[in-house]
Amino acid sequence: MNTTTKPTLFGYGLTTKAIAKKLGGGCIFYDDNCKENYIDENNNTILPSSEFDPSQSSLEVTTPSLPPKHPLILKAQNLHSEYDILPTLCLLVYG
Repeated sequence: MNTTTKPTLFGYGLTTKAIAKKLGGGCIFYDDNCKENYIDENNNTILPSSEFDPSQSSLEVTTPSLPPKHPLILKAQNLHSEYDILPTLCLLVYG
């Protein structure tokens, strides 16, 4: 994972929020429960899932709770699970 390009995160849950925090915030989330765009306390932008545009994302990280036929999963072009990027995050944090 390129540390200068932050991933697009699918699902605004505990693990994806922790990933964004480890990356210093400023990430973009897409979540089914979001009805209006907003920015959280860590400068992350949270958007409704329906607004995802794959051409604006180079890496998508999904929560395992999204089923394979979820519209976000079907639109993603470079999809990884939370578990795929955890080793990289550990290297960033623990060196």
